[in-house]
Amino acid sequence: MRREILSAIFCMLMASTALGGQTCKVIPQVSPDNQDVAEKDARGLATVVKLNASPSKDTTGYLWEQTAGPAVTLSDPTAAQPTFSAPEVGPTGATLVFKLTASGCSPLQRESLTTTVNVKNVATNQAPIAAISVTPSAVYEGSQVTLDGSGSSDPDGNPLSYRWSQLSGPAVTLTTAGAGATFSAPSDVPFPNGTSLSFRLTVSDGSLTGSSDQIVNVLWVNDPPKAGLSCPDSVNEGAQVTLDGSGSTDSDDGIAGYNWSQVLGTPNATLPSYDQTTAKSLTFDAPYLDSANDTMTFKLLVSDVGLLTDSRQCSVKVLDITAPVISDLPSDITAEATSAAGAEVSFTLPSARDNVDGNLAVACAPGSGSSFPLGTSTVTCSVSDAAHNGASGNFSVKVQDTTAPVVTPPSPVTKEATGPGTEVAIGTATATDAVGVKAITSDAPPTFPVGLTMVTWSASDDAGNVGKGTQSVTVQDTTAPVVTAPPAVVVEATAPLSPVAIGIATATDAVGVKGISNNAPALYPVGTTEVTWSADDQAGNVGTAKQTVTVKDTTAPVVTPPASVTVEATGPTMSVTFGTATASDAVGVTSLTNDAPSVFPVGTTVVTWTAKDAAGNTGTAAQSVTVKDTTAPTLNGVPKSLTLITGQAATYDPTATDLVDGTVPVVCTPASGSSFALGTTAVSCSAKDAHGNGVTARFDVNVQYGFNGLLAPYDANKAYKIKSAIPLKWQFTNSNGAVLASAGAQPNVTIYHVSDSTDTDAAITLDDAGASGLQYDSLTNTWQFNWKTTGLPAGVYNVYIQSALTGQKNGPFPVKLVR
Repeated sequence: MRREILSAIFCMLMASTALGGQTCKVIPQVSPDNQDVAEKDARGLATVVKLNASPSKDTTGYLWEQTAGPAVTLSDPTAAQPTFSAPEVGPTGATLVFKLTASGCSPLQRESLTTTVNVKNVATNQAPIAAISVTPSAVYEGSQVTLDGSGSSDPDGNPLSYRWSQLSGPAVTLTTAGAGATFSAPSDVPFPNGTSLSFRLTVSDGSLTGSSDQIVNVLWVNDPPKAGLSCPDSVNEGAQVTLDGSGSTDSDDGIAGYNWSQVLGTPNATLPSYDQTTAKSLTFDAPYLDSANDTMTFKLLVSDVGLLTDSRQCSVKVLDITAPVISDLPSDITAEATSAAGAEVSFTLPSARDNVDGNLAVACAPGSGSSFPLGTSTVTCSVSDAAHNGASGNFSVKVQDTTAPVVTPPSPVTKEATGPGTEVAIGTATATDAVGVKAITSDAPPTFPVGLTMVTWSASDDAGNVGKGTQSVTVQDTTAPVVTAPPAVVVEATAPLSPVAIGIATATDAVGVKGISNNAPALYPVGTTEVTWSADDQAGNVGTAKQTVTVKDTTAPVVTPPASVTVEATGPTMSVTFGTATASDAVGVTSLTNDAPSVFPVGTTVVTWTAKDAAGNTGTAAQSVTVKDTTAPTLNGVPKSLTLITGQAATYDPTATDLVDGTVPVVCTPASGSSFALGTTAVSCSAKDAHGNGVTARFDVNVQYGFNGLLAPYDANKAYKIKSAIPLKWQFTNSNGAVLASAGAQPNVTIYHVSDSTDTDAAITLDDAGASGLQYDSLTNTWQFNWKTTGLPAGVYNVYIQSALTGQKNGPFPVKLVR
């Protein structure tokens, strides 16, 4: 605001100087020079103070600033006579200091002076009054007490602060919050009159204080006794138990009575008689357990002379020390052996009962179903209860062997005869016995005649038990002669049917070979033919063997491919004419194919040509087809040039297309959207395809100032008198119209006389008014040229403003001169 006011004053003074040329001197004056005022008037309202600078000389602008004292708000800091409301001040008053800056004349002058306003205090302060209330009205040991000072007041209505303190009595901890304070009364005061506490509240209005004292009486309260009880954690059945209550206390009169009782059982204890006034402990025998319940709980109730009571409980666990009783122990057992290790013997487990745990499971070792060795073994059965009390008993188990071995003879044997008597491997019998086999024998002869022979096998064990089994042995002649065919024959085909020498087979037989024959053809086709050789003996047994005869064709066709092809790419893929291969084969070519694609990508593609003959032999040859890319992309949408106003972002979005890659990215430096400096900047845009072919284009970005025309007092519709000095003023702006600092714009003014609505060829010679020439105001960022029109003919003139920095030329701005 201040800058805008000063700028307006400066422009008015410049215009006044150019038109009139009078001499002036700014002299600031304030009347009265210094003032003394009361902070409030008779009505108690803030005094309105006026600052008066109207006596100032040659002053057209005023600026008031407060430099010291309590802050106030001026009605108008740029008025000649601003006002403000006096602030509230303390008893010592306050001094406010103001600075006046007066401005005027041309060239612009500024002068300053200070003035003071002394504000006096007119109020009289009175001391505040402290008041205390206590809650509750009757205070007992340990109770929560609240001290309330909210009833305190100040005659002047000033806000109060509160401070609490304890003056006497047992110390307590005060917790304060604003006007209140709380504390816990002492929990142990003298019997029977209690004690007294004294507190003070001090209130302050910031200058004066007031205080009040308060006594709080704390009343004695009879405290109940505290029972103390200890007892053993556990005790054996029948052992002595002592319950100890000697740790019981009473802070007032002592313990007046002890009352003992059992509150939880079974087992139930028998408590002895006792004197309640002295029985600080109690001793008795622990009962014997008759169930799983093993814990007794006892209670001690103590009382004082005021009949207040307290109690404690404790528990005693009775330990089980009685063993369980075993019954139904098995009698001695005799069993037959089932293996060399003896026999598995099962028996019924005995039972057991315990006073506490009831029926219990008995464990025997070895257990029922265990394996017992031959002879007599002892079984021990034992049991224990949950308290590890144990009992045991024994019985015997005898294992014996009375069973003969079981014989398994070898399987029946049938053997081909080798003569009148034939040695035959008849195998060996096996035998099994629960305890073990001692020996195995047979009655087999050393050789066997043709026909059926029965062999008897015998097995015995160590106990003298014998088992038997039989086996049949048969000798026969069923063996055919053994034929050995000639080795397989493989030959290359010489005709559709080729003669082949296949050789002669041989044969052997234990009895003798009668004859050898085969089914071979006279001529063999291409492929494999199987020849069967046969031999028979006198018993009519026939033996055979097979021989393979293969006539093969293994020579592949010979392929000659077309010459390699290289073409320029017209797109990502393209059709290519690549010719036809030839092939030859001794037998004959049945097919000639290739694996060429319908279209070829950029790069080298290998085409494989394949020829086949009637035998399936395949010959191949390779041909290369190369599609190359040497063509650069095409740039589109690159501007020829751009002209912008400073602050305006330069945007451009060129594209590039490539025959092979299609759309490819374009990189511009500087990038689109960049901020450009004033003047001319070159932009380079380039694109490159995937095969390294590139293209580049360039354009200029011209950044100029914004220009809003000539400023007042210029008026295109006004006629100016010859010999007057015309102030020509302008400002350079950004794209948003905001005025810019433009000291480096290097502007110049060119004016042409207009004839027949057209500028004359030569610009007029300029004469500026005064000696200031072209001026720049850094405060308002305004350029000014005072054009002196003396000696010019009447008519219309066009004014142009050009910047040497950006090269821009703004205008024409018409000026009409009259006499």
